[in-house]
Amino acid sequence: MIIKRIRRNFLKQVGLGMAGASVLRSYPAVGATGANEKIVIDLISCGGMGSKLLRSFALQKDVRVAYVCDVDSEHTEKGKKNVQEAADSTPKVVCDLRKVLDGRSVDAIVLSS
Repeated sequence: MIIKRIRRNFLKQVGLGMAGASVLRSYPAVGATGANEKIVIDLISCGGMGSKLLRSFALQKDVRVAYVCDVDSEHTEKGKKNVQEAADSTPKVVCDLRKVLDGRSVDAIVLSS
């Protein structure tokens, strides 16, 4: 009985969240990126799954990777190389995530594990 109630409440919450997200998508955001502009992202932790995620973002024509951040310099160099090969641009490479968070021209920060 309790499990059914928890499950029911969970499904209600998820349904409300999805409904809210779909409503928000239908309204244009104030100051939204134009159709001809690129979305600027920073990626933190570009080793393992982060390298695959970074490459998939770099391959998108409407995305520009501005920063690649990882404490391991081998991961950042590999990430930089992946972006250069995929997007023909060079991201800034940093090891301190505070520098990424201070960036003002970034639309999104992706934190990978």
